[in-house]
Amino acid sequence: MNDAISHKPLAISQKSDPFLADELDERRIGVMVKFWVEGAEEAWEIAQALDKNKKYSYALFFCHLALEKQIKAVVVRVVRKPPIPSHDLVRLLKMLGIELNDSQKAELKEVNSFNLEARYDDYKRQFYLKATKEYTEKWMKKCEEYLIWLKEKI
Repeated sequence: MNDAISHKPLAISQKSDPFLADELDERRIGVMVKFWVEGAEEAWEIAQALDKNKKYSYALFFCHLALEKQIKAVVVRVVRKPPIPSHDLVRLLKMLGIELNDSQKAELKEVNSFNLEARYDDYKRQFYLKATKEYTEKWMKKCEEYLIWLKEKI
């Protein structure tokens, strides 16, 4: 069997790569939490820069990305397992056993839309028109509140 196709390299890497492990020890948890937190911080900085430069739809996309990564950091810390491969913020929070009220679910559903609407061409035009300065300020503030709330859980 060709080594490029063989699963043997993957099996070997599972022992050293924390992202491929089924069970996480403290070292792997630390590595993964750091990875997700740093990614969230970088995404948030990019969102702020894009907002400042009036690239509102992309700023909101990076707001979603920052929240997604911060939630994944909390999942790793609390659940002690790698997060599921999902961009759905509500679904990721369910891994933590957090009960969201209807308002929170609606807010996070709206933030989820930033991931799709800023990414895919058939949604981009509508989202570009929706992502006004006022709309973006409102949602960036809301995302910042969620980021602070999530940081407290790590």
